[in-house]
Amino acid sequence: MAPTTLWSRYSMLRAVIEMKQNVDISKYKELRALLKKKTKGHRPKKAKVFTSTNISKFLNDAPDDQYLAMKVVTIMSVCGGCRCNELTNMKRSDVEIQDEVILIKVPKTKTGIQQSFVINKAHAATVKTYMALRLESATTDRFFLRFDKGKCSVQPIGINKCSGMPKQIATYLQLENAELYSGHSFRRTSATLLVEGGGDLGEQKRHGGWKSTTIAEGYVENSFRGKIATCNKITSDLKPNKPARSILGPVNVPALSAKPYIVENLSENIIEIPNTSAKITVQISNCSNCKIEIGKQ
Repeated sequence: MAPTTLWSRYSMLRAVIEMKQNVDISKYKELRALLKKKTKGHRPKKAKVFTSTNISKFLNDAPDDQYLAMKVVTIMSVCGGCRCNELTNMKRSDVEIQDEVILIKVPKTKTGIQQSFVINKAHAATVKTYMALRLESATTDRFFLRFDKGKCSVQPIGINKCSGMPKQIATYLQLENAELYSGHSFRRTSATLLVEGGGDLGEQKRHGGWKSTTIAEGYVENSFRGKIATCNKITSDLKPNKPARSILGPVNVPALSAKPYIVENLSENIIEIPNTSAKITVQISNCSNCKIEIGKQ
């Protein structure tokens, strides 16, 4: 049984036993120590995260007549850090157009915290286009209706349909392991992009409605961009005087003729040219901060 399942069962048993028997098993130190021991070294599987490049490519390149509803779900999920059930429960009255932006009120959040967010001008046009295609004959007040071949239907989008959208997006973008993109990918992507954009832990907790620092940090993907930003911060005052020399050995030039010999993309290498009476032309290309030293051994 996975450690996460053990903790889940423990949590359920603790609540039931405390309610029925008035016994608090959280005080059983040996039990908690055993659970922690089982958890040590365990790496839970997490939904894969989209990069900002992935999201931009999908929003800009995917055809609207097929993917418009999916684009709006993506925009709201990423901008608001919404869960799939929050999106499927969203009503028309939760979406307010205010000049060039759109104010979204999140209904029935998991944590019970009242959440709202704004979609900026850059992406509001996509949402407005989707809203304009809504059929007046729709009897439901739910915001998200199924969309196909450039038209909305009267059938609302369910939670399973919403949860499958990240996989469809990953498939469209031809990303590896598309099956690992789940409904949770949107929320993790939102948290990761916020941190990569400079958001601090406080902003992240407010954005996602988290009270626990550990849970909030668990939503952030350990991204390559984040590693680069961290390295740049650490090395900001470390300024090398000159680039490091290559440890590669001398490059032996093949037999020379009167024709030019082209040396390309060789950094800090020593080129040995044997004695010859022929005229030699050395062309160096694709260089920056180039320094050439010519001498005899």
